[in-house]
Formats: sequence, structure tokens, C-alpha cells
Amino acid sequence: MSSRRGSATRCMPWRMIVRTTLQLAIGMGLGLAGAVAVSRLMAVILFAVRPHDPTVFGGVAGTLVLAGILASAISALRATRVDPLSAPRAE
Repeated sequence: MSSRRGSATRCMPWRMIVRTTLQLAIGMGLGLAGAVAVSRLMAVILFAVRPHDPTVFGGVAGTLVLAGILASAISALRATRVDPLSAPRAE
């Protein structure tokens, strides 16, 4: 039984990261679709950038996805170091 518990502990960070990545992909798809739709309205206030510039869209999307995955990985690794029996007592 102890080997099973250790296995679950090692898999937990990856499960959290995969789940977060899926949520990020859904959010990024919806966000990019909304950004393309709104970019025509924002064309008035953009300077030296085309409204549908793929470099800007890709750079912003990549930065947000990287930040989301990094935040998920850090919190998942910290969660594996907490003793499940002592966590409720601390609150």
C-alpha cells in the first residue's frame, strides 16, 4: 500500500499540470477569438502595430501560457510536500 501512495504522490503534479494546460488551452482559444473580434475596434488606438499582428498575438499568448504552466507547476510541487493529515489541522 505504501508504494501505491508514493506512486500517486509522484503522479499528482503531472495531473495538475495537464489539467491546468487543458484549461489554459480552452481559455487561450476563447481569448484569442475575442481578441481578433475586438481588434478592429482597437485599431484606432494601436500605433505601429497592425490590428491582426500574429507576432503580438503569439507573444502575448505564449507568455500567458508559460506563466500559467509555471504557476501550476510550482503550486503542484508545493502541494506534494504537505502532509495531508497536518494540513487540515493548520487551518
